[in-house]
Amino acid sequence: MPRWNFREMQASEKWHEPNEGEFFRGDPVAAVLREAIQNSLDAVDSAQGERVRVRFFVSGAKAALPVAQARTWLSGLDEHLKARDLPLALIQRASVPFLTFEDFGTTGLVGNPMANRPPSQESEKNHFFFFWRALGSTGKGSSERGSWGVGKSTYQYVSAIRTFFGLTVRSNDDTRSALLMGEAWLGPHNLGDTRYDSFGAFGEFLQPSGHDPNFVTPTELVADVAQFRNDFHLERRDESGFSCVIPFPFDLHDDTEDETTLVGDLAEAAIRHFAVPILAGRLRIDLATPDALVVLDGAVSMRSAIDGLRDNPKAPDRKPELKSAIELATWALGPDVDDCRIELVSEAERDGCGWPQLKEPAGKMDDLRSRFLSGQPVAIRIPVTVRFKDSRPNVICPFDVFLQSTDLKKPVVHYVRHDLGISEVRGGPTGNVVALVNVENNELASLLRAAENPAHTTWKPEFRREDRLTREYIGGEQRIKLVIDAPKVLLGRLLASTGKPDFDLLAQFFPVPVRDGFAKKKDRGPKKGEDEKHPSDKIKRVLKPLVLTELADGFTFTRDPSVPLKSKRFAFRVAYDIADGNPFKQWEKFDFELGRHGIRCECVGGTKQIRDNEITAVIRDDSFRLSIRGFPPDRDVVVETPRWPSDKKALSEVDVENEEEV
Repeated sequence: MPRWNFREMQASEKWHEPNEGEFFRGDPVAAVLREAIQNSLDAVDSAQGERVRVRFFVSGAKAALPVAQARTWLSGLDEHLKARDLPLALIQRASVPFLTFEDFGTTGLVGNPMANRPPSQESEKNHFFFFWRALGSTGKGSSERGSWGVGKSTYQYVSAIRTFFGLTVRSNDDTRSALLMGEAWLGPHNLGDTRYDSFGAFGEFLQPSGHDPNFVTPTELVADVAQFRNDFHLERRDESGFSCVIPFPFDLHDDTEDETTLVGDLAEAAIRHFAVPILAGRLRIDLATPDALVVLDGAVSMRSAIDGLRDNPKAPDRKPELKSAIELATWALGPDVDDCRIELVSEAERDGCGWPQLKEPAGKMDDLRSRFLSGQPVAIRIPVTVRFKDSRPNVICPFDVFLQSTDLKKPVVHYVRHDLGISEVRGGPTGNVVALVNVENNELASLLRAAENPAHTTWKPEFRREDRLTREYIGGEQRIKLVIDAPKVLLGRLLASTGKPDFDLLAQFFPVPVRDGFAKKKDRGPKKGEDEKHPSDKIKRVLKPLVLTELADGFTFTRDPSVPLKSKRFAFRVAYDIADGNPFKQWEKFDFELGRHGIRCECVGGTKQIRDNEITAVIRDDSFRLSIRGFPPDRDVVVETPRWPSDKKALSEVDVENEEEV
């Protein structure tokens, strides 16, 4: 009979609190759904096809397990829960609510269940070991979706008693027997004078030869497995795959909790993060309660699910935003997209990576621009050369950007890497646009994966797993930046050269009116009774002793002799514009460095000192002119309002010997 066991700690062991769940702070519903489906897609069994079905069952109060039956699975946890001040009273209630999820069309947790160390050969798969016996390591390859080996911590994280169970049937097991185990991540604790380890295990403790008495093995007893299936409403019989049960999920401790609310939250999370594989036919998601079933299996079913979402006064536009994203993704994956897709051509001399080297095919952009301005979706493919530090040859990996204008109040941008929505990427376009950036399963997707956080929700070089980004790739950070910036840069190209002066676009390039030291996104327009003026008039009015003039590839400050100087010395910073936050604080060296890599700084009638993205200048006479040129014409540049420190302070902060006299 399976039971719970906590290992006694040795005197020399450190007291270690499991904090892996901190990586997944935020929406717990989205966290557990993303982790479950990501693992299921990675475990697809190609022998059964390329389609995975994932089923979630929410017990609610109606199907909650009576406490007498629940004791079979929870007995032995009581004193350990009490020692950790976890809600012991929960497992003494009349019933135990639970969440079940299962995948079908997958391999299950293949591998030797008795192994107590990782495989010695990389080609040898043992998903059973990495799921149940490892933490912080994974047996997944670089082309798969997960990589950190801590994702399973979401299962205990969403349980009020930090506990979950797993049952698997393996595709390579001819007997098709089910293996059942469980874990509790309570943290280290004391019972009397005895210290216990953080992790409790549920299963058999048969002490096979060569193993210690705390080595847990899965139960395969037919009676135990049958009762588990029945108690927790599993569909699985002998189909390969994995089933997980989480007791007391999402703090659903009240028997009156409406399970349909949770199903709606799961549906919204599924649409946000997995619309692409659902539309492509690679994924079906079933969301069940004792009385209802919601199936996400194509565009029609997702639209219906969106209509059924509860209203949220704090996000009144979320339904139309979701629908607009679904409509664009449906078109992007449909048969007509190739008729209006253009592919940029790289003009790099060797294998460079940057927007200046990516050009539109001759005569193609005007048609695409007309289509976009008429409200129709457009598709643009961007080739990226992925470079390796070892002997592997460079690989050209394209990714796709889809754009459509909209009347929504804010941009809707979705980034997808190998069917997984990367939901917290910042730096997309501004304006009324819907965008989808889709990176399919190629070496570019592997590069991006190497820079993802444990929750796989954003791309940042500092999240690189085991330094793989810098160890394996050349120019990895630049390629990440190129993918993130793609919808914004391409939107700029679509709006450029329309034959009309676009003051809104100019204001976006030079958003000069400032507050708190950086540019506002929009100008509120003239006050009542005031005539609308050209942006250059606003620039002159705000900057006073200096006039800012736009150039094709940069800008120029010139002296206005009619305005007295408060100081001859001033300083300012330059950055690329971003969708959210302070662009100057988020500037990085791989964006650009003034005075380097083609960004030219020329000064007449004064001196200048350059440091990264900041210039300190001294005005010598009224002929002063400072030009900054060399920016890509399709990037939005933000110029900080000049700061005018006192002469005494400025002289103390500037090394005059390093100033360049021109």
